[in-house]
Amino acid sequence: MKFNFKIVKLPQISGRRTTFYTAYLPDEETTLFDQFLENTKTTHLDELKNILAEIQTMSDKTGAREDLFKKYEGIKIGEGVYAFFSKQLRLYCFRMDNCLVLLGGGGWKTVAKWQDDPILAKEVNRVRFIANEIDKRIRNREIKRSSNEMELIGDLIFDFDDDLD
Repeated sequence: MKFNFKIVKLPQISGRRTTFYTAYLPDEETTLFDQFLENTKTTHLDELKNILAEIQTMSDKTGAREDLFKKYEGIKIGEGVYAFFSKQLRLYCFRMDNCLVLLGGGGWKTVAKWQDDPILAKEVNRVRFIANEIDKRIRNREIKRSSNEMELIGDLIFDFDDDLD
C-alpha cells in the first residue's frame, strides 16, 4: 500500500501536553481523522464522544501516556501503532511519544483480530505506512521537532509519483 499524503496539525484538539496530527489525503480530498469522524458520528456517537474526551484529556492534562492506549496494534512491536478505543470502536494512531500523536482512521471492531476485518485492516495498514514514512524522514533528518518538542518541522508532504497502488 502506497499513497500520497500530507501531515497536518489538528490545532482544534491540540493542547499544552500533546499535539495531534493527521494525514491529509489529496486523492480523497480529506483527512484520515475527518473520515473517521464522518463514518462513526451517526452509528457510534457515544463511543466517539468517549474517544474525543480522552483525546482532550491527553491534549490538556495527561499527555499521550502509553498506558492510555491499546498498545501494539501494528504487525510488529515498535511500529508505534496504537489505538484509542471505547467499547468496540477503534481509532488507530501513530504515537510518537507523550507529546506527538498522528490520528488515523478506524471503525467498529467485531472480530478477534483487526486483520480479519477488511476495513480495520485498511486503516491499520494506512497508519503503519505513514508511521514508517515519517520514521524514515526523521532518521534522514528531513523532519525534526521544534525546540519545545511539541511540533513537527520539515518536509511533511509525502508525494510518491511512481507505483501508487
